[in-house]
Amino acid sequence: MNTAWEQYCWVFTSDGETHEFKIMYPAMIQDAAAEKMMDARHSLEYAMSIEMNHAKMFKRALAEPEKSEIEAYCVCPVCGHTVASTAPGKCPYCGVDASKFHKVDTNFTCRSRLPR
Repeated sequence: MNTAWEQYCWVFTSDGETHEFKIMYPAMIQDAAAEKMMDARHSLEYAMSIEMNHAKMFKRALAEPEKSEIEAYCVCPVCGHTVASTAPGKCPYCGVDASKFHKVDTNFTCRSRLPR
């Protein structure tokens, strides 16, 4: 992280991920269960688990930026499970094959993502 702006982006994103798995998803899961929408509940539980992993990744990057120089991440197209560098043989959450994972290059900054 080279700039104060990039640091802000990482903190803001980490806080957002934490809010999602601690507050947002539990409430939606409870609503889905109360309305007996089990498919929705199952999907939301996947998403909540993935958000926990995302928050851990951001917190690790904030705590040890020198160890977070990863060139790419692999993202499961079904549930969003994200791993550094190489996809697992199968997604541990939904079972999707590694060949289906999307590779995302990390050579960008928060500033490059802002609308102009």
